[in-house]
Amino acid sequence: MSNRLPSLLVLLVIGAIGFGRPQMALAQETFVINLRGAEISLLAEQVSDITGRTLVLDPNLTGEVTVVSKQPLDSEGVWALFQSILRVRGFAAVETGSVWQIVPELDARTKGSPKKLDIPGSQDVVTRLLRLNRLPSAEA
Repeated sequence: MSNRLPSLLVLLVIGAIGFGRPQMALAQETFVINLRGAEISLLAEQVSDITGRTLVLDPNLTGEVTVVSKQPLDSEGVWALFQSILRVRGFAAVETGSVWQIVPELDARTKGSPKKLDIPGSQDVVTRLLRLNRLPSAEA
């Protein structure tokens, strides 16, 4: 009996450690974004830190932003919020390889790599070419 006790304690400790880890992995960090007169370049730096994305800012992206929110956001929510802020200012985030370029929205149509179209709830700019067969030009 005394030989089993240390083995049983080791199993209980290993089991407790094993049960504790999945809960830590499931817990996702959230952020509440409240900004008043914040420099947009500093916001972009924070978004890069939170989302892990590399951002290259257009030199014309300047000024201050104000965001009022009480809702906690995960990293993807922060990214969606940042894209909304960019849209309000006439800019868009375009993915080119592993880098996101922040460019004027008009330029976003010609930059970047092709995107998948199944992006539910995304605010990514998507360019899609459609080939029209057997359609009169007046209807195109």
